[in-house]
Amino acid sequence: ILEHDLFLPLMSYRVAVSAAARDVSGNALAGGTTVANPFTFTTAADGAAPTLSRTSPEDGATAVALDQPLYLVFDEPMDTVAVEAAVTVTPAVAGMTYAWQGTTLTLRHGGGPPGTAYQAAVGGTARDAAGNVLAAGATPNPFRFTTGTAALTAGAAEFQRGYGQYLAEDYPGALATFQGVVATFPADPAAADAQFYVAR
Repeated sequence: ILEHDLFLPLMSYRVAVSAAARDVSGNALAGGTTVANPFTFTTAADGAAPTLSRTSPEDGATAVALDQPLYLVFDEPMDTVAVEAAVTVTPAVAGMTYAWQGTTLTLRHGGGPPGTAYQAAVGGTARDAAGNVLAAGATPNPFRFTTGTAALTAGAAEFQRGYGQYLAEDYPGALATFQGVVATFPADPAAADAQFYVAR
């Protein structure tokens, strides 16, 4: 089994196994008539609408670091230009930048005032790489969060920023607990790390 990222739609692929392949006895691969080698195939058109699968902060998060990046995770490759144009954050924050890693969009910014309620949304003009427009999914869109009432210690803020994307992608259920107690974490990142796992 060869694990891989999603195939591109309407794309022809060629797969071959070279003669260097051997069986457990050391015999080299021979030509056969049962299965073509190499073989080719063409993928179908992508007709499925994309969805927003996870966010960080999560909807309803509180005590969010003032400069914590926003992470938007989609369930398939997206049209990056269309998505970036469709993202809104209210009230606006200065210095917004966009960076993609796979299907995750990271929005970094210059931070805002403490104790502020924000709403972030990805509008309906966002679309996937095949041109299918964004559809509603289980993840709230728009999603809302509130920043902390005071700046976090340097260690806790760095800890929160570092774990935001990790949790959004791998442990979404733990994110609410994490964001609810992060403001009490000590400046020492190692101690903060230990407290987070106890909290989980």
